[in-house]
This record gives sequence, structure tokens and C-alpha cells, in this order.
Amino acid sequence: MQVEVMTSIENPLLQRKEITAKLSDFTATPSQKEVTEALCGMLSVKPDLLVITKIEQKTGRKTALVKAKLYASPEARKAVEKTKTKNEPKKQG
Repeated sequence: MQVEVMTSIENPLLQRKEITAKLSDFTATPSQKEVTEALCGMLSVKPDLLVITKIEQKTGRKTALVKAKLYASPEARKAVEKTKTKNEPKKQG
């Protein structure tokens, strides 16, 4: 799988970079784990600083568009991102 960073926008208020990347040369749509590993390897960062927000692939195409957020520190990520828990009860509405 090849990764090409198309845009990288600095967001100093939230202490992060908002990254758009293009993936190519894969057989099936890659999982978030595979994309995280590929981006972290390319950017030389730890996986706990990167959050994948979207993997978008058009039907029949061998390319995908990825949107991600790269935080300056784990504390900055915890301050902004919600964490999911497996046993979180559903809200009654």
C-alpha cells in the first residue's frame, strides 16, 4: 500500500495537524488499523497521536482518500477526542 500526503493543515488552537492522504496499490479497502500503521510509518509518529476520521473509496477504484488528525501530544488528543467504551449504554431518546 502506498501513501501520499496531499494536504497538511496546522491547527494550533487544538494542537494538531489535519491531514488528507491518498492510498493506492491495495486489494481491498484497508482497515483503520492498516491505515494508521501506514501513516505512522510514513510520518514517523506514534499511533496514539493519530486519529483516522474517514476512509473513503469509490466503488471499483484502487485508490482511497483518508482524513486524519495528528495531535502534538496524548494529552492534547484526550482533551479533544471522545473515547469509546465497549459497554457504554445507549442513550434513551
